[in-house]
Amino acid sequence: MTLMAMKNPIARKRIGRFKEVRRAYLSLWIIVVLYGISLFSEFICSNNPIYVRFKGRSYFPAVRFYPEDTFVQNGRKTRTDYKAL
Repeated sequence: MTLMAMKNPIARKRIGRFKEVRRAYLSLWIIVVLYGISLFSEFICSNNPIYVRFKGRSYFPAVRFYPEDTFVQNGRKTRTDYKAL
């Protein structure tokens, strides 16, 4: 909340009344948490895996691009098909 809203007695009264309605206050926090999770949805549900362990080495494709040559040594610098590995 802004400092201005806390100084205003009418706004304080309205906020207090809103907090008294527990269902509304709980719903507000549920919406805030779901919105926070949705900010990371592209990271969670992307086509690239977050972490890959291949031949004893760790790779993080969600953070860095690894060409296909890194895993199969075929000379191609194309996108890796992680499901085929």
